[in-house]
Amino acid sequence: MAAVVTTPEQFFLEKSSFKKHPNFNNLRNKQIDQAIISEDVPQRRGSGNAYQYTKTGYRKDINMNVRSSWEANFVRVLNIYKIAFEFEPTVFSFPIKKGTKAYTPDFLLKKNDEWIEIKGYLDDKSKIKLRRFKRYYPEEFSKLTCVISKYSRNAKDFMEEIGVEKVIYYEDIRDFYSKYIINWEGKS
Repeated sequence: MAAVVTTPEQFFLEKSSFKKHPNFNNLRNKQIDQAIISEDVPQRRGSGNAYQYTKTGYRKDINMNVRSSWEANFVRVLNIYKIAFEFEPTVFSFPIKKGTKAYTPDFLLKKNDEWIEIKGYLDDKSKIKLRRFKRYYPEEFSKLTCVISKYSRNAKDFMEEIGVEKVIYYEDIRDFYSKYIINWEGKS
């Protein structure tokens, strides 16, 4: 079964209590304390870590410690739409003795109890976690939306293979929202 690719504008509006999108021009015109942005220096992890290519760390503007710029930017958009969420609220343990024993989805959207996984880099361990999540927690897996790169054939094929129902492309989020969010991280 092919995943439904959702546009970010549709996804975020659907999850919020808003009837229409916020006034983005008004949002862009608001000034942000430059001290918040300039002091915010996320750290890169060492080699051998799944997060070695990401900027993990605390972001003052969202008042959170996240594992990547993708996660930080996703939170910024959630905040614009005032979507209630929890970051890594639950660890799903697998009843196995060796190997990957648990999975922690990145976000829980409280309004409709939906899991969000931001998958910038899909390594073998991530694939194992998602397969086991589907096997041991099929009801929770059915509520999973994955944010992946539209340029990753590997990620698209894998999401289809395991039956993720809803996918959002990060580049679509970036292309639409980065011009409105002053402290957007990465390419605009």
